[in-house]
Amino acid sequence: MELKEDNLGIDYISFLFQGKIEKAIECKRNAVAPRLYKFEPYEESRIKTLELSKVFLSSPRVFNDVFDTKGIFYSEEFLKKVYSNNDFDISFEDFSTAIEATLNNFYEHSGIACFSEDLYNFPMWGNYADNRKGFCTEYEIFDKKVEDYFLDRLYKVIYLDKKYNFEKILEALLPKAFNGETIPQSADMLLYSLLGTIKHNSWSYEKEWRYIIPEKFKEQDFPFTVKAIYLGDRFNEENYDRMKEISKKLNCELYKMTAPKHFDIRYTFIPQRII
Repeated sequence: MELKEDNLGIDYISFLFQGKIEKAIECKRNAVAPRLYKFEPYEESRIKTLELSKVFLSSPRVFNDVFDTKGIFYSEEFLKKVYSNNDFDISFEDFSTAIEATLNNFYEHSGIACFSEDLYNFPMWGNYADNRKGFCTEYEIFDKKVEDYFLDRLYKVIYLDKKYNFEKILEALLPKAFNGETIPQSADMLLYSLLGTIKHNSWSYEKEWRYIIPEKFKEQDFPFTVKAIYLGDRFNEENYDRMKEISKKLNCELYKMTAPKHFDIRYTFIPQRII
């Protein structure tokens, strides 16, 4: 399965395969959308995190896609070939079990925050913003104050119709891993890119980007500037004052999403400025 240019929009994966890390990072940076949007329900923990200019990193184990971080495959025949070509000091059954466990647990101690490129995404408002009773935060990604450390942890989700063939990567990594050798940085980045960002193309409507931090969970620093907060059209008016306070504290605009009138032909929300 090839990673198509229209899915990635960049040569990021290809450069990583070649070990050209700096080129890969440059390509990925060039592909980042200038604005990203995070859809959330109105919950105290979410509001507090936003107010502190942080972001909540969740475990992919709680995500609604059963195949999340499992968008790769390899065959048993391939494993047998690798096993027979190397002098591993364990049985094939233990060898196979160890690989499966490692891949399944790769994200066990890493957190992911999910974003979309599209503010006017009706399914996102329904699925992630509590059926339009929640809110959406707009972040400015290209900010001179933001360190590359944070920017480089944004990954574009790749949508495919089949799982990605992981055999070439495993063939290069397994002997090193089982012999205690250091894994190249490009290989480590490939694991995060492919394990954490490949999804079935039925999810492509989300236009998703992911902020991934190894060994981190829950509330974490997120220095990207909040440009605006958008309240769903069914947002509880009793919570307006709280959101006004937060928008003033963050020095950002506040909007309420409304539907167009019947004489408007468009399928879209219309943001009405509150602050």
